[in-house]
Amino acid sequence: MQIEIPTSPWKPAAERQRDRDAKRDAVLRTAARLFVENGFHRTKMADVAEHLHITKPALYHYFRNKEDILYACYMLGSEMIESLLAEVELNNSTGLDRAVAFLKAYTLNMTTDFGMCLVTVDDRDLAPDSRRKVRTWKRSIDSRLRSCIAEGISDGSVRPVDPRIAAFLLAGSVNWVGQWFRESGPSSAKDIADAMADMARQALTARG
Repeated sequence: MQIEIPTSPWKPAAERQRDRDAKRDAVLRTAARLFVENGFHRTKMADVAEHLHITKPALYHYFRNKEDILYACYMLGSEMIESLLAEVELNNSTGLDRAVAFLKAYTLNMTTDFGMCLVTVDDRDLAPDSRRKVRTWKRSIDSRLRSCIAEGISDGSVRPVDPRIAAFLLAGSVNWVGQWFRESGPSSAKDIADAMADMARQALTARG
């Protein structure tokens, strides 16, 4: 006699992990949007849960507290930038081209919820260890942009400038995009990134 084994009501482990990852991502995207729109301190865990149509205790399956969510948002935003910059460094030849592509990719990231979160939410709201990691990463981004500009000066594609001051000026302009950009605004993310790249090229290009 063959015994009929009932179908398991549980999903396979890999599928459960995909579901968990998707839910965690939804928490981060919702929280990042709320942090940007309402501010970190005015956003409560209950607000995130309400927007996701889940209970507040359900959030604690994914994150310990609001600061934990903020740090994860910072890390995801930085990972997105790192991915874009890796492509920039592979596909551009001169220092000028790398610097301009760097700033264009960075601008595009600043128009996303995670990019805006990087510049609109004060990293002093993070725990000391998390804050050190975030600030170390920010310094590395600044260093990479300076290197692109310095390489451009060496290869003749960038006019003689102080790489440190030029990097501060250009990156500061891009960071400000994260403060004022809105999807409902008159310019698309691509239009803004193209304009920033064009102005950066004009500012840096060696003359003659």
